Amino acid sequence: CMGVRVADIFQPATVADIVALAPTAEALEGMLNPPPPKKWSGAVDMGLALRSGNTDTTDFKFSAGAKRTGERNTLALNFAAAYGAADDVLNTRRFQGDFRWQYYLREKLFFYTIGLAERDDGRKLDYRLQGGVGLGYDFIKTEKRSLSGDFGTTYTHERWNPFTPWERTAIRDGIRADALNEAYTALLSVGNGGNWTPREVLENLYGILGDLRDPLRDYQKRTEGYMNLRLGLNYSQKIFKTSTLSEELIVMPNLEEIGEFRALSELALITPLTEKLNLRTSLKTEYDSLADTRGVDPWDNTLMTQFSYKF
Repeated sequence: CMGVRVADIFQPATVADIVALAPTAEALEGMLNPPPPKKWSGAVDMGLALRSGNTDTTDFKFSAGAKRTGERNTLALNFAAAYGAADDVLNTRRFQGDFRWQYYLREKLFFYTIGLAERDDGRKLDYRLQGGVGLGYDFIKTEKRSLSGDFGTTYTHERWNPFTPWERTAIRDGIRADALNEAYTALLSVGNGGNWTPREVLENLYGILGDLRDPLRDYQKRTEGYMNLRLGLNYSQKIFKTSTLSEELIVMPNLEEIGEFRALSELALITPLTEKLNLRTSLKTEYDSLADTRGVDPWDNTLMTQFSYKF
């Protein structure tokens, strides 16, 4: 006879009648009534590097992300900030926030909408706003490996500065120094009985005062707006049993100007240290075909190692 014995009590039962087996009543309750799946998850990453001596440098990066998973949809929210300085001269200041909402129309086919806002003083970007929609497909989705691709369109609105923050300081100080020298020359000419009339002196002093008060008034920010095609690829792979290697690649050609495009790539290796603490090493690369016209390097590479806390 088949059954289940608890202490001295034997209860006859068939295999079909047995729903679950557990060593304790509490464990059995957890198996029969599991807690609802967690809808929200996320991570907070932070990296800091300090150096003192011949050169004093500070590099700081912070990012946070949250993800809500529904029955057929996901919502991802992200924020990142970076700051860097060498000998008290700013060389990095970036902020970025974005969201992505994804809805599965079928088992592997999904619709998505995205939004982004960012600022990057080092690349003379005062701000960039983006919004768009598209479709994607999960080609591979297993416990150890995933591969998905998507395509869509976005509208980009940008405003560009004529110089970086450290260039701004040098240009502003140079204009003010030239204005003071010009004022001294003008006053000296009048004092020595030069050929300047009082009106010419006043006009010249008016321009000099303008340079001293607002030395950058002749430099204008440039605003642009255009449509992009957005092509994306996401791949992740479990390696060394517990670590995860991932690659995200995005290419955005300008639909209004053939040959203009931006490309973004982020290669990351995440290694668990504890149940909630990870070590994250990433290489983020950005290419802008119009960077030369703005006086910055087309390639921008950031290699960073951070501690990541999952929640």
